[in-house]
Amino acid sequence: PRHLTSDGAIVTLSRMNVLSTKTDGLLFVERHLEKNGGSTFRHTLERAELEGRCMYWGFSQKSITWKRVIDALRGLNASSALPSVCIEAHSYIDWGLPWLHRLAGLLELRELWSRSGARMKLLTHVRLREPLSMYISYYVWTVAARQANKPAVFGRNFSEWAAVTPNLQ
Repeated sequence: PRHLTSDGAIVTLSRMNVLSTKTDGLLFVERHLEKNGGSTFRHTLERAELEGRCMYWGFSQKSITWKRVIDALRGLNASSALPSVCIEAHSYIDWGLPWLHRLAGLLELRELWSRSGARMKLLTHVRLREPLSMYISYYVWTVAARQANKPAVFGRNFSEWAAVTPNLQ
């Protein structure tokens, strides 16, 4: 869909059998990138928690807590009570554990669960917006207001800012 809504996303995820895991556990990790529909998707995950579909862990995951959660998930087996967890991994993450390291750890979980007989689903999700649309949204969201105070840094308009901005994607 061109525009993501909370209601639409819940319906879509339910049809995909993502958020209705009666006998299986679920670890759903949504990598939130600014200006790519992340806030709307956050509302979807919050609603899923309110409906009892999963426990929502949102916005920021500090390295120490991330390690503890992953260690606990490593111990799941065929006789474990299986959780349903929806994580919104916002782009702000402390860099104690870089994101690629975290992703590798998630993929390792899938292998461990398969060997141990834990009936867990691991789903990862990220959205990327059409580049010009993303840049305009980012500009309106955070840059335009800064230009009045620091035009030498942020430029005087969208074109000047875009010309000196590194690839945001």
